Amino acid sequence: MERTMHRLTIHITDNDKFDNLVELDGLQPYAEALHNAIGNRDISLYRNNRLLFIAKENHPLDFGTIYRICGAIQILFGDGLVWDIVEDADEQADALLLLNYKQ
Repeated sequence: MERTMHRLTIHITDNDKFDNLVELDGLQPYAEALHNAIGNRDISLYRNNRLLFIAKENHPLDFGTIYRICGAIQILFGDGLVWDIVEDADEQADALLLLNYKQ
């Protein structure tokens, strides 16, 4: 059975002016790609994370991909991830990961 490749871009940002785009292409494990994008920052400090998948007509998301990405983020940061699917927004990425998100 052939697996489909999903190319997604995630915009990662935090409250400390950290801002990065990472592309997930299915060739590299998602947790590894996200960890490389965050770099040497102390990922153990990120406790309140919010992940917004942006629904776009030309790029439908399937739940398998969503759960793989959420699982990869939880591997990196542990529990404390809230995620949702939002309507098309003015965002160039397919998802927005807010680190240390304060409500």
